[in-house]
Amino acid sequence: MRLKPVISICLLLLLAFPASGLAKDRWISISPMAFSNHDESGKALLYKTEFGGEAYVTLGTTYGHVWAPVNFPPEADKREVNLVEARVFDNLDILNPTQVMDYAHIDVSLVKVDFETGQTTQVAWIGTGWQGAPGHIIISGSPSTNTEIDNQRYAWYLRLTVELQSSLFKDDLRLYGVRISYK
Repeated sequence: MRLKPVISICLLLLLAFPASGLAKDRWISISPMAFSNHDESGKALLYKTEFGGEAYVTLGTTYGHVWAPVNFPPEADKREVNLVEARVFDNLDILNPTQVMDYAHIDVSLVKVDFETGQTTQVAWIGTGWQGAPGHIIISGSPSTNTEIDNQRYAWYLRLTVELQSSLFKDDLRLYGVRISYK
């Protein structure tokens, strides 16, 4: 009958440390609809489709960036960001009608702003590179440093940067969403 004390200890440990309290990945998703439509100079950057849930890049130039707020829930405080992922469609690495390779890249940065000092810190950066694989791809990366979530001290946002070699074929570059994982 030595099992009773062992079972009692196990039950006590489960009550003290429930499975939900163990470190496990949680995430928030940011829709492309959350991003601003225009860059800082007022030029249109994204055309959003309501039914498909994607944002087509509509650059009137070859470079621009827009922002989206990141609202971590209160229970994320004191946790660490451990992964940033974005799903994109990049079909620009093709020959355009002038028979020139038309390269593009999309970068997504997770940025925080300190309320006390106003200092901006880039926590994570992910990108397709100039010659990424065409089609639907997921770009991902782990953050560098200073990844603790503190909603009282920091405001968080995503910065989407798009750079095109030319302004042709803009509909072949799309953002489907961003996911941020934290532990």
